[in-house]
Amino acid sequence: MSDRVTRRHVEVKVGEVTVAAADVSLPGEPGAVPRASLHASSGHVPPGSRARLVDGVLDLPEVRAGPRLEATVPLGDSESLDRFRERCDDVSTRAAGTSGIAVAPGTHLAVVAGEFSGTGDFGVIQLPATSGVAFPPAGGCGAGSTNCPIGDWVRFTMPSLPGGGVWSNGLDPHTVTAYTLGTTAFGLATNNARTFLANIDLACMLSATSGRGATHIATTPAACVTFIAE
Repeated sequence: MSDRVTRRHVEVKVGEVTVAAADVSLPGEPGAVPRASLHASSGHVPPGSRARLVDGVLDLPEVRAGPRLEATVPLGDSESLDRFRERCDDVSTRAAGTSGIAVAPGTHLAVVAGEFSGTGDFGVIQLPATSGVAFPPAGGCGAGSTNCPIGDWVRFTMPSLPGGGVWSNGLDPHTVTAYTLGTTAFGLATNNARTFLANIDLACMLSATSGRGATHIATTPAACVTFIAE
């Protein structure tokens, strides 16, 4: 029995630009299920690119040889799902949701990540300053709420990698943590391909949007994330 995992990277390019990519983990243990994380670049992605990416994954010899594949695609990516349904006999879907969370020591800031999210979704939460606060409070935490113990929060997507690649969140054991340097809280994550660490300034990211009732979805400022090649 072997626990060796082989990794494959599949890309779809338009000219020299990568518009969609997938990271595929192929366990060496007999009977283990391959896992793939599919993701597209931000901005316009030409129609058919996501379907081509699905074909590239399904046509890998190691995937074709097995009876099953576990794949993640960005929420709302109907093109990829439709292609999986066309190519596969049996397809079931579910939302993975939040899978990793870490609080920077000595602060009230937390980083949140979805498991193997194909879109590189992350969040930052400002937690209550004291413990024992009921959550959710009476009346909930909807738009206009003034008694919500969550001070603020933001959802963001990891920017493009150096060189133009796209980020895909790591698989188990949820590759995200947090630390404090001086008085600054940081989140630290690695991508599924294990090629880059992302160092996230949590306060910087949180300041990208503010005010209850706002969308809380931020376009990631370049100054808030630093990539470190592994």
